[in-house]
Amino acid sequence: MYTRRVTFLAAIVVMLLACCRGTDAQEAPRNIDKLELYKRVRQCTVKVSARIGEKVGKQGTGVCFMRAGGGTHGEYAVVVTNSHVVSEYNERTQRYELAPTIKVKPWQKGKETWLEAQVMFHHLSDKLWFDLAFLIVKDPDGLISKAAVATQRDHKVGSTVYACGNPQDEEFLVDDGEIVDFKWPVKDSGQLLAHNALIERGSSGGGLFNSRGELIGINTWLYELRTGIAQDAQWFFEWFRFGSASVGSRAGDWQNIVVSHEEHGYVDMELHKGQSLYMAALGTWTYNKTDGATNAGGVSGYENRRVSKEHNYASALVRVGESMFAIGNGMWGTDGAVVAPPDFRVSERISTTGKVSYRMNDTDISDNGGYLTLIYFVMGNPVWYIGVDTAAPWKDDRERWNLYTTDEKGNRKEIGARVIKVHDFSDCAHAGLKKGDIIISVTGYAGAGEKTYVTESTLNSVIQDLREGKAKGWRIMLTYRREGKDHEVLLGLDGK
Repeated sequence: MYTRRVTFLAAIVVMLLACCRGTDAQEAPRNIDKLELYKRVRQCTVKVSARIGEKVGKQGTGVCFMRAGGGTHGEYAVVVTNSHVVSEYNERTQRYELAPTIKVKPWQKGKETWLEAQVMFHHLSDKLWFDLAFLIVKDPDGLISKAAVATQRDHKVGSTVYACGNPQDEEFLVDDGEIVDFKWPVKDSGQLLAHNALIERGSSGGGLFNSRGELIGINTWLYELRTGIAQDAQWFFEWFRFGSASVGSRAGDWQNIVVSHEEHGYVDMELHKGQSLYMAALGTWTYNKTDGATNAGGVSGYENRRVSKEHNYASALVRVGESMFAIGNGMWGTDGAVVAPPDFRVSERISTTGKVSYRMNDTDISDNGGYLTLIYFVMGNPVWYIGVDTAAPWKDDRERWNLYTTDEKGNRKEIGARVIKVHDFSDCAHAGLKKGDIIISVTGYAGAGEKTYVTESTLNSVIQDLREGKAKGWRIMLTYRREGKDHEVLLGLDGK
């Protein structure tokens, strides 16, 4: 197991044993509910094994939160675990390096089935209390089920929770406890949960579930050998937004990636400044070479829609704005065809802004063969993001709360952006804004700069200008009006 390099954290974590402690009778499910809960979380929990060296191996736990691809279940499972389970700190390079071999084992009574896993992303930071890795597992038989992720953060101190995992030499154990009041040794912005459910070494990365069987966290640390610390699932799934798409052998044109939107249904996905994209391509694609030339639509070095660079053949292309990126490299097959490497290719980190689309690197779809599943995730938030959705104030509110300002010439101008939603873990959530508040103005330099009045259409652009310019440390002062009274709050890295 991984050893913490900071004094306030002990070893690693995760769970054990179905021994039931006394809990709040009103909240605790009945026995039949517990049995159903155990079954549900067992089906989405996997044992993770990473081979670091000849004699060095690690074991941990993972939870499936997404399935993608064709077939009844989706061919691939996407699993979250801890970064320290699948990596090792290299003193020479001073970096965490991935294990060359990673496998996961779904729970099967009396069976030993290990599936190959590939790492799409991993990161570990003691300072930020962040330790996550996302794995892609080929699972065409649907042995791993998808967990239900909680959509409401309604747990509180005293709420019943279940810590689930695979301690060393054990098969899926669970213990119930409750959320506890905890004095954090570091500043916490709501991304951590503390509980007293029993956890042990060997199951790091296992899930923390609520009484409805919904995933609310990933167990990662054991503090002072008695308090379990989990990373809040809603927090990191707000920071990492996953999705999938597919490319069939007849798909030759650029296709926009669409994502669901609360108000507008489905919209084209777009990267903004401050966000990054990773894209993984899974499966095999064949391009049949003819007449000694290719008809690829190239990333670079192409002319008249033809490209001769071998690394561009049979690649999936991603276009963000006007920039193109290739996922993986094509390889020459023994029969003269160009074949994309099978099963797993992942893009570099893409930070270009603009709408996102994809296609195969081939302009003649008649000679294609194969099928690719694309799994992507967008990391981070736009630079203007403060965590609220807004709309124009109601007409009656304009008059009632005097949502106007007057310019130097005495002309009256409408102001205000009505808050229709506050996102968890955001600047505005920590500052206490609520649905119905009216944002009036923002000011850079933590309030020492020039005040700028805003509307729902100008709020984001004004904040972006401040954060890219004078708003030192990304700090801004925001003024909002509630029931006719103005309030000022400091937002940003130094204002949470």
